[in-house]
Amino acid sequence: MRFKADMRAPEEDHVLSQVKMVGARYCCSGVSQFSDFEFAASFHHLLKGQHLSTAQALELFSLIPPEEQGKRVTCVEACINKLANPRLSQKLLDTLNDAQYEQLQKRMGMALSFTAANPTGHHRFELSKPPERECAMRLVRIKNTEAEQEAKEQAACEGRVGGKRIQFDRVWRNAFLNRKPLVYNGSMSLPSEGILELDFVQISKVPAKQQAISNQELHHLIEHEWLDRHDGLELVIALRAWTNVHYFTCAQVSALITMIKRAELLREKTEAAKRFAQEQATVRAQLQASLARATTQDAAQATRISLKQGGPSAQDDLVHHLVLPDDPAQHSLLGALSPLRRMVQGVLFSAFSS
Repeated sequence: MRFKADMRAPEEDHVLSQVKMVGARYCCSGVSQFSDFEFAASFHHLLKGQHLSTAQALELFSLIPPEEQGKRVTCVEACINKLANPRLSQKLLDTLNDAQYEQLQKRMGMALSFTAANPTGHHRFELSKPPERECAMRLVRIKNTEAEQEAKEQAACEGRVGGKRIQFDRVWRNAFLNRKPLVYNGSMSLPSEGILELDFVQISKVPAKQQAISNQELHHLIEHEWLDRHDGLELVIALRAWTNVHYFTCAQVSALITMIKRAELLREKTEAAKRFAQEQATVRAQLQASLARATTQDAAQATRISLKQGGPSAQDDLVHHLVLPDDPAQHSLLGALSPLRRMVQGVLFSAFSS
């Protein structure tokens, strides 16, 4: 699902240096000289450790000819998680057509749904994949900016009633690198491979000057981007994407949580009704099968009575019909079938005599 929300966040300053920008412009305008692999390697190298504005990213994207679809996707892939203002990332995604966006999803995987403007949540990154490693590095940078706020809060707690509080990392929590605990420190660097898993909590508050999304805009998003009203998870995923663009009031969040709970209740009710209908169908099929077996048993009982009344000749005819071919050309099999005939006849005689 693609979210095309209205971008109302202010534009950021140009953060990529002019020297780097000249090199990036040359790389994008001369893409025909490079293979897809060469362009990806060069472009990622130019942007390594850098940030750029949305305007710079859009300019670089526009320099790549439309027929170079793969390289356009590479450009967005390299820029999307390096934007100085991640709340404007949707502007860059909206430049892609549906086929290009689908290709970007395959390349970036979970990294595409990473919300740098709202990083709070559980994360799992494969550091060998450049897009996911860039997301992990983004969390490290956010953690560095949160350190001052964290120190202030810890200092404020020391003088409170109840004594000194247990010191713990409020931002970088439950972190594991290749299933081994990873304690954060300001000088650490992430390896180029391995699995990083952690819970991240952004504790800094929203700047007072920022405006929340209006109720009318929120209603518009819900009406157009929440398609299945019985799917609360779909609304959660959509809300996650919206928080990368907009701010929300407490009242709006409370209303959204209520909608999610109501959707889940409706889904459970619908699924229970489906299960009940399936169980009814199963019982009905079992009853029909039981009736069919009873009918077959009645027919078999009638056959047994008829054979008893017919005597041995009728039983012998039945055995002969079961084990002997009618085709004279197959009479050579008679010797081989005789033991089988005697066995079947013995079983039938024991059954009919009972």
